[in-house]
Amino acid sequence: DNRGEDDDLMQALRTLDLPPEWLYEIKRRKSLQEGRVFTERALNEPGVVREELLGMAAALLPADYDMSTHFNPRYNPWKERLCLLPNGDFFQAISSGKASVVTDEIDCFVAEGIRLKSGVVLAADIVVCATGIELCGLGNIQLTVDGSPVHLPDTWTYRAIMLADVPNLAWIFGYIRSSWTLRSDMIAHFVCRLLNHMDELGVRQCTPRLRPQDQEMTAIPFIDPADFAPGYMRRGAGRLPKQGDREPWTNVQNYYVEKEFLPTFNFDDGVLQFD
Repeated sequence: DNRGEDDDLMQALRTLDLPPEWLYEIKRRKSLQEGRVFTERALNEPGVVREELLGMAAALLPADYDMSTHFNPRYNPWKERLCLLPNGDFFQAISSGKASVVTDEIDCFVAEGIRLKSGVVLAADIVVCATGIELCGLGNIQLTVDGSPVHLPDTWTYRAIMLADVPNLAWIFGYIRSSWTLRSDMIAHFVCRLLNHMDELGVRQCTPRLRPQDQEMTAIPFIDPADFAPGYMRRGAGRLPKQGDREPWTNVQNYYVEKEFLPTFNFDDGVLQFD
């Protein structure tokens, strides 16, 4: 990935007398569109994209590097998280000998470092835990409403921002296949717009409520494991709220849909109750 530097288009644009904010917006939109196209291809042509990624990695590694052992994941692109390497810096470090990869499973810690299930001991002065993450909805905050505890997995999400029957609560959950802050920014604007709307109404409380037609809707995991299933998501799915099979009780996970809708939709939608 070359996102760490300008490409030919951006270098050409910088020679023109364009305002900096124009350059920023052009680069931003270009990056977003490239990510969108890649994600759609990865989901629609997983085998092709997998081979492309492996070929790109192999081109940056020594000719005799053991690709089949170290860069041959059991999942297809974007069924788990992908890492972007600015200018392939990680592969450059491997090629130069500054870094190496060992692919195995951890058995246990020993005095010298880590023993792998193969029996090999990796000597280590410092071990950084970079896997085994455990998701916790809302930071494991124990919510109560009028003295009654709120069990997060039993709650319905309102546009993946608020929770049914929980007043004045908005939380940030970003995009799993794009920049997390894209959605964080939109949610921040959503909250500000909602607060201004409440000020105009002269109310202090906003609560999403299920409509009569929503009472029997089908529950769907907040993130569908059939669509995205890294280990931490499978382990943590039961700690997140549920989504429904209709609007507004869904987690859309689509920037291009939400960027048009979230900034403009009418809060008087029959779901948000103001008091």
